[in-house]
Amino acid sequence: MPRALAVPLCVWCLVAGEVQAADDAVAVSLVERTALHPGWFPLVAPVSLLAPGMGNLIQGDRATAKTMFWAGGASLAVALGGAALVALTGAGDIPTAFGVPIAMLGVSSYFSLGITSAMGTFSEDGEALHPLLLQDAWNSHLRTGVTFGGAPRAGWPADYSVSLFGEYRAERWSLLLEGGYLPVEPDGWLNATAGVRLLNYTAAVPRAGLWLEGGVQREWLGRLGFDDTRLRLQLVSTLPMGLISGHFGKVTSQLRAGVDPTWTRYRSNGAVDFELTFSGGFDLRYSLHEYVRPFVGYEHSRNGLLGGTGTGFLGTFYGGVELLLPQDLVVSARGLLGTPNGFLATVEWRH
Repeated sequence: MPRALAVPLCVWCLVAGEVQAADDAVAVSLVERTALHPGWFPLVAPVSLLAPGMGNLIQGDRATAKTMFWAGGASLAVALGGAALVALTGAGDIPTAFGVPIAMLGVSSYFSLGITSAMGTFSEDGEALHPLLLQDAWNSHLRTGVTFGGAPRAGWPADYSVSLFGEYRAERWSLLLEGGYLPVEPDGWLNATAGVRLLNYTAAVPRAGLWLEGGVQREWLGRLGFDDTRLRLQLVSTLPMGLISGHFGKVTSQLRAGVDPTWTRYRSNGAVDFELTFSGGFDLRYSLHEYVRPFVGYEHSRNGLLGGTGTGFLGTFYGGVELLLPQDLVVSARGLLGTPNGFLATVEWRH
């Protein structure tokens, strides 16, 4: 495996929770083990989720298990470190601003590793990088499409939204433009995000690596009577898990961490408030079939496609599936659980 995978250890401790030293990773790539019988799923899947690597150990893949144990332990240490920072300082404003996102990132990494470990336990040893990765959103040269969403809420009018987006992604930089509208409120937003690649994990997939993304979003919240201007600065790690083990060749892990400085203007009196919030989470995608890709993830942010700042502190867990159609068309649907609860459906063209 390329030596570049060891570099993030010195740059971002969360990425260190996903990769192992080069010698161990090479040893992993040489191991060939058959997938466990599906009958093991009720026992092995929960164990792998709670202790990443246990399923691989049961499978007999000791090298992969060692990597996952090391990575899971590092992620857990990051999560506990962030929680300790908040607890030991009495949850002060400054310690909380750093401690909570650190803990969130550690937990995100830990769960993403557990899900990956479970997937690998029931997968045959295959190509280190699955060909379908070339059609994924993060690895597409050009994307454009439309997203529809809905979030039924008790006691409030249901939120329904429509948004248009376009993204251009080169090997070293990217640009995303998006605009959306919620007709019930009525609310709307415009967003522009640019990114630059800081590190590359493998020459085989140039867009896989550690990216720095920055953007600005303007929100008009008609019913609530205020407007938001939000900046976003995030580190984004996109790692094809096949670089760790051939069993993970169909899995891609993406981790995000950053801050969202936000200025809120109240129309009633013209007052302006400032809030420094944090954002991040994880996204896992699995190439189940040539044309089918399920995914799960978690997003922690105060702004979202539905509800604006109403997404609140909890964040949103989600799960869904992508269907690849002819002519480079992709249809995807996801369910949201958290703040808000709802669904999103997207039709896009990727090239």
